[in-house]
Amino acid sequence: MATEGEYVPDSDDEMGDSSEDGINLVLTPQEWKSKAGDLYKAKDYRGAIAVYTQGIEACLQQREEQGGGANGENGGGEKPEEAFDAVAVAALYGNRAASYVMILGYEQAILDCDRAVELNPKFANAIFRKAMALKKLGRFKESLSALQQGLMVDPNNADQIKEKTNTEMCVRKVERAADSLAQGKPARAASILEECLVKAPQSRELKLMKVECLMGMGKHEEAYAMSSALIRNSQNNSKLLITRARCLYLMGNLDSAIKHLQAFLLFEAARQDPDNSEYRGLIKKYKLMESTKEAGNKAFKANDLEGAIRSWGEALTVDKTNRSFNSKLYCNRAAAYAKLSKHKEAVAEASRALSDDPTYTKAFERRAASLYDMGGVENLEAACRDYEKLMDMVPDEKQREIQGKIRKTKAAVKQAKRKDYYKLLGVSRSADDAEIKKAYRKAALKYHPDRQSSKSDEEKEQAGKVFRDIAEAYEVLSDPTKKGRYDSGVDLEDLDNPHAGHGQGHGGMEIDPSMLFQMFMQQGGGGMGGGRRGGGGGGMGGMPFHFG
Repeated sequence: MATEGEYVPDSDDEMGDSSEDGINLVLTPQEWKSKAGDLYKAKDYRGAIAVYTQGIEACLQQREEQGGGANGENGGGEKPEEAFDAVAVAALYGNRAASYVMILGYEQAILDCDRAVELNPKFANAIFRKAMALKKLGRFKESLSALQQGLMVDPNNADQIKEKTNTEMCVRKVERAADSLAQGKPARAASILEECLVKAPQSRELKLMKVECLMGMGKHEEAYAMSSALIRNSQNNSKLLITRARCLYLMGNLDSAIKHLQAFLLFEAARQDPDNSEYRGLIKKYKLMESTKEAGNKAFKANDLEGAIRSWGEALTVDKTNRSFNSKLYCNRAAAYAKLSKHKEAVAEASRALSDDPTYTKAFERRAASLYDMGGVENLEAACRDYEKLMDMVPDEKQREIQGKIRKTKAAVKQAKRKDYYKLLGVSRSADDAEIKKAYRKAALKYHPDRQSSKSDEEKEQAGKVFRDIAEAYEVLSDPTKKGRYDSGVDLEDLDNPHAGHGQGHGGMEIDPSMLFQMFMQQGGGGMGGGRRGGGGGGMGGMPFHFG
């Protein structure tokens, strides 16, 4: 017999001899074999199958017309002149099985081999071909049983003795893979299954085990893709439906997971399976997760941010193991906290999302944005690192946007390493002129030298430094031109130089903080405690003052 992977029709000596005089068939079994064999040799395997089928049907019809048994005996036990040649027809079945093998029709090949052996129990090649087809389907134990049967007929077949040893090894490998999977070692199980799939590339069962391994390894997308290939030919495979439902669930696609479970229950109901409480419970659980998530989405759209955070928090408690689903909820909460200007909380939620899904680009963006808004060298550098990671993760059309954010964040880092004027006044980077004035007045009153008379010399010195820094901050942030140059990253000493760029230090500004404060108060900035308020009743009106 040919080596594994090389299949040829059986030779004439397995056809028997039906060339007796008086045959009235249009074609004899040998002639059918010859006609189909030519097509097989030309690699027209489907054409060969069609001709073998015609020959088999013609021979079976002859037997029916004769009214005889397997060997053509009539009711009276006499052998008619035109005897049915069971051995020759068995060879036609065997050769059609070989043709099916060549188009990967292993199931049909197995059926033909069984029919061949029914007609000719000594047909060793048909038994061995069945063993090979079973092995290709990953049915190693059945293949081993067929090999044992064939070796009883042909005990000295060295190739098949070797094949039996090889198949026994496959049986043991599958058992080891199943044990590894049960022990929580999916990567080890997957490695063993890869070896088995080389021998059994058409095995649905082995591929389904591989899907389980991929899920255990956290490769949910890959597992789902593999299950999609399997479902095309196994829509009613209940185990596959359950596996796909779990896959979709772990990917965070609850709606599709529920539909798969419902399909499974319908299938099981048709089989009259009495106990599906486990899967009904899963549907209930999935629906709860989906409904609480949607409640959060609805609240967020209605700008009920606190309500959204609560609803998403409830959804997070249902199944803490579903990392894909939970990462989206954490990211949603980060967005809500950011809208509430609670950036510290937003960063924490985005970090939790990334802990569950390190490839979640939206979580990186949200964390970086909140880190930027928090300001400070450490936070801004962390934001920059997040944006730089995103450059390797986002599609080409998104990269220009991220590059812009990197440039902006790096400029902010440079600013933060200088004096942070916004922090000195206690305002955000988006503060308007009125907020800046109000913050300056409050801070200047607090640190004004006249308020420090009871303090120690060291405290007075520190307060004086802060007072000067506050004045400097207000002098810049109250001037739109200087503020714009400061925000763009121009060095502090170059804010008065319209031709200076980043890092070009020359020149500077001299500020008398007491004079600045006095003029601010005279323009309507308000009086100091215990003194007479300035004109305008403490208003913030008047022309903006700055040193040129």
